Amino acid sequence: MGATKTKFCLSLAFFLWARLMPFAHPMPNSIVCLTILKDKIKGNAQIPMRDLRAVLGEQTQLDALKAYFKSHVRPKSLNGDAWYVEIENARITESTHIASGDYTELTADFWMVPTSLEDMNDFIFDYDVVCHQVVTHKVFVLMKRGENQTSATIELDIPSEKIKPLQVTMGQKADLRKFSIIGFDLIIVVFATAVFYLILNSKKSFQRNI
Repeated sequence: MGATKTKFCLSLAFFLWARLMPFAHPMPNSIVCLTILKDKIKGNAQIPMRDLRAVLGEQTQLDALKAYFKSHVRPKSLNGDAWYVEIENARITESTHIASGDYTELTADFWMVPTSLEDMNDFIFDYDVVCHQVVTHKVFVLMKRGENQTSATIELDIPSEKIKPLQVTMGQKADLRKFSIIGFDLIIVVFATAVFYLILNSKKSFQRNI
């Protein structure tokens, strides 16, 4: 492989690595995982403390964080019926991001209980923790029910200057305008790995021919 091709592959591999960085961990954004069970939904949220301090100032005691979090998680049925939300556990943890280093985050485990089991597949996830004030903040939402998985992003809608509630559709009729395709990122991972493997083997072959 010539020097030009090698430089191209390295540049492509770096681009793919940069493309995947936001999905490696939510920092400096948030991530919410929703697991749809038989009669309720289990949630887990990871929120950087840096942005929580930007919203709450010095009111970052655990009780205050739990109350703030619960007030900004408002799931409801498509007909507008509010669901019950319970915070099971909340804690401040330390983590590390490959790009930003060590940081602290709020990790919250919570439950969402619908008014009707018929609402389990299709509901409104009205969530605006942090992003209602920190306009650059994004929330990556991962949803799973059995083998059915999908993802979405909650962020400021610039034209309307509002945080639009997320309509979750876990049935056959998914809203493709709102949901990103996790499989696309997996394809990128495989392709990036293949590029690095090609570079490595080409380099070994070149050294043997010297």
